Amino acid sequence: MGDFNAWDPKKHLMKETSEGLWEKIVLLPPGTYEYKFYIDGQWVADPANADQRINDYGTRNSVIVVEG
Repeated sequence: MGDFNAWDPKKHLMKETSEGLWEKIVLLPPGTYEYKFYIDGQWVADPANADQRINDYGTRNSVIVVEG
């Protein structure tokens, strides 16, 4: 979830692959986006992405830049 979908945990649900990985492809226009994973009722910053920002709740959001 992220600012690209109004932080709605019901949008862009991930699906498990046959290899046991979870994925979701989301096509985004160029820009900078903040996001987190929503896992078992908990918000989790992306552990594979060191680019993070402090949010209004004092926790960290992951940040991704989509180039044009």
